[in-house]
Amino acid sequence: MTKYIIHFWIKGKYQKRERFAKNITVCTESAKQAIEKEYNLEPRKYAILVESEDCHLNNPI
Repeated sequence: MTKYIIHFWIKGKYQKRERFAKNITVCTESAKQAIEKEYNLEPRKYAILVESEDCHLNNPI
């Protein structure tokens, strides 16, 4: 399976200089779309890194 790593940044309201990064790894296209919908992600706020290696996760979404 293809592994998608969704990397997005969450800016803190009162911390202007700090950036908070969060990574979510999913194994399916539908899971990737569900994450995009759940977090209402905009292209400027996240990047999806696609890895063509096999996806072996203990808790796949």
